[in-house]
Amino acid sequence: MLKPGGHLAVFGGTRTFHRLACGAEEAGFELRDVLMWLYGQGFPKSRNLTGTMIGWGTALRPAYEPILLARKPLCG
Repeated sequence: MLKPGGHLAVFGGTRTFHRLACGAEEAGFELRDVLMWLYGQGFPKSRNLTGTMIGWGTALRPAYEPILLARKPLCG
Protein backbone atom coordinates (compact mmCIF):
# COMPACT_ATOMS: atom_id res chain seq x y z
CA MET A 1 0.00 0.00 0.00
CA LEU A 2 1.32 3.38 -0.99
CA LYS A 3 -0.15 6.55 0.46
CA PRO A 4 -1.32 9.32 -1.90
CA GLY A 5 1.72 11.41 -2.83
CA GLY A 6 4.08 8.51 -2.09
CA HIS A 7 6.98 7.92 -4.46
CA LEU A 8 8.00 4.72 -6.19
CA ALA A 9 11.49 3.96 -7.53
CA VAL A 10 11.66 0.94 -9.85
CA PHE A 11 14.76 -0.45 -11.55
CA GLY A 12 14.23 -1.65 -15.10
CA GLY A 13 16.11 -3.34 -17.88
CA THR A 14 17.62 -1.29 -20.67
CA ARG A 15 15.65 -3.08 -23.39
CA THR A 16 12.28 -3.28 -21.60
CA PHE A 17 12.18 0.02 -19.73
CA HIS A 18 9.51 1.43 -22.03
CA ARG A 19 7.14 -1.36 -20.98
CA LEU A 20 7.81 -0.63 -17.32
CA ALA A 21 6.99 3.06 -17.79
CA CYS A 22 3.78 2.31 -19.70
CA GLY A 23 2.68 -0.20 -17.06
CA ALA A 24 3.26 2.23 -14.20
CA GLU A 25 1.35 4.94 -16.04
CA GLU A 26 -1.56 2.60 -16.79
CA ALA A 27 -1.63 1.61 -13.10
CA GLY A 28 -2.36 5.25 -12.25
CA PHE A 29 1.07 6.56 -11.27
CA GLU A 30 2.37 9.95 -12.38
CA LEU A 31 5.74 9.57 -14.07
CA ARG A 32 8.12 12.06 -12.47
CA ASP A 33 11.61 11.35 -13.77
CA VAL A 34 14.09 8.77 -15.00
CA LEU A 35 17.31 8.24 -13.07
CA MET A 36 20.34 6.33 -14.34
CA TRP A 37 22.47 3.94 -12.34
CA LEU A 38 25.84 4.16 -14.11
CA TYR A 39 28.42 1.44 -13.67
CA GLY A 40 31.77 0.81 -15.24
CA GLN A 41 32.63 -2.78 -14.42
CA GLY A 42 31.35 -6.13 -15.57
CA PHE A 43 30.82 -7.41 -19.07
CA PRO A 44 28.07 -9.60 -20.53
CA LYS A 45 28.94 -13.02 -21.91
CA SER A 46 29.82 -12.83 -25.57
CA ARG A 47 31.36 -14.94 -28.29
CA ASN A 48 34.78 -13.91 -29.53
CA LEU A 49 34.92 -13.30 -33.25
CA THR A 50 37.51 -14.94 -35.46
CA GLY A 51 39.20 -14.00 -38.69
CA THR A 52 39.97 -10.32 -39.18
CA MET A 53 37.94 -9.35 -36.08
CA ILE A 54 40.06 -11.19 -33.48
CA GLY A 55 39.65 -9.59 -30.08
CA TRP A 56 36.16 -8.28 -30.78
CA GLY A 57 33.02 -9.70 -29.14
CA THR A 58 29.38 -10.04 -30.17
CA ALA A 59 27.63 -8.53 -27.12
CA LEU A 60 26.88 -4.89 -26.48
CA ARG A 61 27.60 -3.64 -23.00
CA PRO A 62 24.92 -1.47 -21.40
CA ALA A 63 26.70 0.74 -18.89
CA TYR A 64 23.57 1.97 -17.16
CA GLU A 65 20.39 0.73 -15.54
CA PRO A 66 17.34 2.99 -15.78
CA ILE A 67 15.31 3.79 -12.67
CA LEU A 68 11.74 5.03 -12.99
CA LEU A 69 10.62 7.57 -10.41
CA ALA A 70 6.84 7.78 -10.17
CA ARG A 71 4.34 9.22 -7.71
CA LYS A 72 0.91 8.07 -6.62
CA PRO A 73 -1.56 10.92 -7.31
CA LEU A 74 -2.28 13.25 -4.40
CA CYS A 75 -6.04 12.73 -4.70
CA GLY A 76 -8.03 9.78 -5.94
